[in-house]
Amino acid sequence: MPRDGTGADLHLVSPGAISESSATLQTARRLRSDVVLRLYRRGSIDAVQRLAAEEIREVWMALARGMFPQSRFGIQLPVEAKGRRSFREPFERMSERQRRLYERRYRLWIAETGRMKIGATRTLAALVHEILIDNRGPRQLDRDWRLRNGAAREHLRDALDLYAAVAASTEKL
Repeated sequence: MPRDGTGADLHLVSPGAISESSATLQTARRLRSDVVLRLYRRGSIDAVQRLAAEEIREVWMALARGMFPQSRFGIQLPVEAKGRRSFREPFERMSERQRRLYERRYRLWIAETGRMKIGATRTLAALVHEILIDNRGPRQLDRDWRLRNGAAREHLRDALDLYAAVAASTEKL
């Protein structure tokens, strides 16, 4: 019996052990390396832009925490007699640092990028979300959004520069 007391044998599987044919499309996407790190290593974004990307990702994850059902695949936890936990507002779950980042930087940045259009219907905020949160590559977005080659990367750099500018201006306050 495993140490966690569930009675189920859990095995960790390395990404290399999963063959391409046995992985679903969603699993294969999750196994991709981090796009931001890849862009940084190739020199497509600089250190300031990478820091901006990490902050945007951190705030988005803090906002989204608890909004989607949790997956507890393979783990059977004892049922609580009291019922379900009550819903907590996203801001109640944030740390002080995350709340400060949201209020001073992210909120201003997302309002601005949400207004900036790419093409007829898409926004700059949506493009950044696809790259930072969904881990889609810029070339893939160029194809899917029918942008010219390299346009998604340029838009990402512009959005990250805007975040860095917002961060610099709010730090002076």
